[in-house]
Amino acid sequence: MELIWKLVLALILLLNYLGLGSDASAAERWFLNASVLDPDSKGVTLKNVLIRGNEIIQVTEAIPVKDGIAQEDLAGDLMLPGMIDMHTHAWGNGSLTYNEGFQYIGIRGTLNAMLYAGVHGALDLFGKEDQLLDYRDNQYPSMRDEAQLFAAGPCFTVTKGHCSEMGIKTRIIDSPEQVVPEVQELAAKRPNVLKVVLEQDHPRKPTVSKETLQVFLAEAKKLNIPSVVHVGSWEDVRTASELGANSITHLPFTPMPEDIPALLKANNTAIITTVGVILETQRLFKEVPKSHTDKLTRTLVNPAILEQFPVEKKSKGQVDWLKSEKWLHAKVNATDSLAKLVAQGVTIIAGSDSANLTMYQGVGLHTELFHLQQLGMSAKDILLSVTHEAYQFLGLNWGIKPGAKANFIILPIEVTEDITKTVEFKRIYLEGRIVDREKLLTYATPNWWQYGKLIMGVED
Repeated sequence: MELIWKLVLALILLLNYLGLGSDASAAERWFLNASVLDPDSKGVTLKNVLIRGNEIIQVTEAIPVKDGIAQEDLAGDLMLPGMIDMHTHAWGNGSLTYNEGFQYIGIRGTLNAMLYAGVHGALDLFGKEDQLLDYRDNQYPSMRDEAQLFAAGPCFTVTKGHCSEMGIKTRIIDSPEQVVPEVQELAAKRPNVLKVVLEQDHPRKPTVSKETLQVFLAEAKKLNIPSVVHVGSWEDVRTASELGANSITHLPFTPMPEDIPALLKANNTAIITTVGVILETQRLFKEVPKSHTDKLTRTLVNPAILEQFPVEKKSKGQVDWLKSEKWLHAKVNATDSLAKLVAQGVTIIAGSDSANLTMYQGVGLHTELFHLQQLGMSAKDILLSVTHEAYQFLGLNWGIKPGAKANFIILPIEVTEDITKTVEFKRIYLEGRIVDREKLLTYATPNWWQYGKLIMGVED
């Protein structure tokens, strides 16, 4: 049976390569007058883009002659290469009553929701190790439509440290001596990144020592696997950057020390933002403001979750937490920090931390981009943060350039000034073919929402 399946797969791949798949007319096509955002100059220019099969073959300013190849005039619409949400957890959508109301859709459901929302990739930064990495290794983009999965697998943490409370196996590194064997064992499974937790100021949870972190980051560098350090404070950011972290995830909401931007720039440490986790929840705890993501949210999220908002009279603990001194000046502090980081040239990468409250799979990335613009980041910089910067970090050959996979969306050109236009995509292309979005809802919005599925580890 396994041999037959492999032969069928090989035949399908051969047909796609030869352009003899389901739609021969889509095997080769010119997209004329496509606006393309250049990652170096940040300028937008009109280009003509030739697609053959699943690959971009040519990008030119010269108008091609009519030689029998199909042509489509985009009339200046933006051809944006596939966006990647660089901080997700491929479980589902969170609720105020986490255990009872969690909308579990699993890995396939998450990736279907992502692509439905115009997001081509998702970096999972903590989940079930083998489940995630096995799924990633067995994706067949030529056979079915879904976003591409990238994964860390587990968190590296200490006994009773952050991540260990989730009921999912983590990698424990209580001492420097434990690091190398644990990292090398995981490295054999080829994780896309290595994630470790550093929370030096956490009042209740222990965290890795500086000596352990230093060994961890050195081993990641030796293995050429990008490192991601979960942080809780600017002191964590400083420590991680000084010890060689490739990135930190989470932008602290306290005032940023003046030396941080120069330090991150000098050490080439990127920041994966996740600002929406707090800022969107603050928007929703008193009222439910109209949002540019409403249509996507109503389509992809269990109505029972949305009915929990506003939360002012439903979850006093949640409201008190959001009103606490810690978060009182969150937006002001984040605005100041982000402006200084961007001005210094620090690499900013967008990630939603979806699966948390108010950050829904697929929708969450659009919410994150909205808040980044609200904090003062330009739309062009935001678009590059979720495309070019993500590709550079993951080592991907994506983009609007010859040799890249034909993964892109068509957006109104106004998105280069107004980031809320990211939800107004006209078409989504995956490996050169138009995505039938409605078919994605079978897995993105299944007929069951039981949290128990998460515990059981059921996955298609």
